[in-house]
Amino acid sequence: DLSIGRVKIKVGGSSGGHKGLISITHHLGTENYGRLRIGIGRPADKAEVPDYVLSPFSSNQSAGQCSRGI
Repeated sequence: DLSIGRVKIKVGGSSGGHKGLISITHHLGTENYGRLRIGIGRPADKAEVPDYVLSPFSSNQSAGQCSRGI
């Protein structure tokens, strides 16, 4: 849930129920690995999250037009 263009890097942490992170943790045998999160924003309606995450960026979200210049 990071705003568009925001980036976070950290090492370690729980999966938070994220199945991809659960799988990585299982295969590595540890929770201590690097994680990179890149913000894509969030839709106004939480029910639309899967469609929002899987959709292309809108023209005002595309590279060079983001306030952070991504």
